[in-house]
Amino acid sequence: MGQSPPQRHALAVFSMNGVKGGVRFTELRGGVLVAVRLQGVPPGAHGLHVHQCGDIGGDACKRAGVHYNPRGATHGGAHQGQRHPGDLGNVEADEAGAVRVDVRIPQVCLRDLVGRSVVIHAGQDDLGAGLGAARAESLQTGNSGARLACSVIGWANC
Repeated sequence: MGQSPPQRHALAVFSMNGVKGGVRFTELRGGVLVAVRLQGVPPGAHGLHVHQCGDIGGDACKRAGVHYNPRGATHGGAHQGQRHPGDLGNVEADEAGAVRVDVRIPQVCLRDLVGRSVVIHAGQDDLGAGLGAARAESLQTGNSGARLACSVIGWANC
């Protein structure tokens, strides 16, 4: 039997605004598995996205830029056909502030993500379904509110 190739991983380590933990990215055939393990997140649903830039310094993660969206798609949920590759949907923090969820991102590889940032937002992502006055922002960001915490995505095994 031949050996399977070693898995490649990337990691984003969080330690900001009371949010601690990590997001591990594992390259799979046809996409990337994202394992979110965070603590200190306010209970409830929070939007989680890969953002364009890896600059998380200063000003509440604003230098992280917009959602990673190389194809110019509209915003959506992690399992919707129309979505940014950086749209990971919502994660749910339990009453103790713990988040433990796995999400799969299709049609990307680790080299697309390393050097960018991952951001957890203060509010719930509407997954591109906002209506009325909220519609335009919904199609760009999901109306998930302020950036609660962020981290740069880097190689985990060099």
